[in-house]
Amino acid sequence: MIRVLVVDDHPALRAGLAQLLAGAADLEIVASAAGGREGVALAAEHAPDVVLMDLEMPDLDGAAATRVILAADPAARVVVLTSFGDRPRILEALAAGATGYLLKDAEPDELIRGIRSAADGHAPLDPRAAREVLEARRTPAPAADLSAREREILALVAAGHANKVIALRLGISHKTVRNTLSAAFGKIGVSDRTQAALWAQRSGLA
Repeated sequence: MIRVLVVDDHPALRAGLAQLLAGAADLEIVASAAGGREGVALAAEHAPDVVLMDLEMPDLDGAAATRVILAADPAARVVVLTSFGDRPRILEALAAGATGYLLKDAEPDELIRGIRSAADGHAPLDPRAAREVLEARRTPAPAADLSAREREILALVAAGHANKVIALRLGISHKTVRNTLSAAFGKIGVSDRTQAALWAQRSGLA
């Protein structure tokens, strides 16, 4: 049985997902949350196999909630389920550690396959999201698209400094460093620190 946690602030969506998954013999919703903070707490309590995570929520957005869940449990499988298919949101979610990215207008069978795929260790991506990821890799954003703070932090990443060291050097919080990096990853089309460091070196930031 694949145990699923649903995190979404729309009651109708949560009810619809409960009805949909009830028709699949191998899927079970173990809990549902109306916001990111509640989702983080329920993920810790239930340790679901897959978390279906909305992005836009009033208390804690999906990308931030994903980072918190994965910090507590690096093996967690978070699949974003959202109505937003734009490149910055897709890249930010994946940079935060999301396993997959599905859109809410997906066919029911596609959504169920995505949950099963994530539980099996794969990375389900809506075809539109996959196209955006590939295009971002072909055409990375120029350094001019980054804020001064993002360029500054990327340069320190390229120099090999950890987030805590960067926070101390710049006099900002560790959380600010993490969030700024996540936003920068989305802009330049990378998903981890190594790729970001290489990008910074190629772009002359280092």
